[in-house]
Amino acid sequence: MPDNPTKIDTLGKLVDNGMGLAWACNNCHRTLGLTLHEAIRRWGRHQVFVQWSPPLKCAECGSCDISMRVQAQVPGR
Repeated sequence: MPDNPTKIDTLGKLVDNGMGLAWACNNCHRTLGLTLHEAIRRWGRHQVFVQWSPPLKCAECGSCDISMRVQAQVPGR
């Protein structure tokens, strides 16, 4: 069965659909500088991001409690 074209569940599908990821520390609320392209270099295009907790640490406070948020494509950008 072919992939569902409306199911965006991997890092590669996010970039293919013009979307992005934002990472933030839940302790100090700092935004991490990790880009979607860097995440793909580290973990690969086929990494499923749903319910995924990558091994990240906040450079500011040292917390490993990191949130990941999908950034939707904004029409006209």
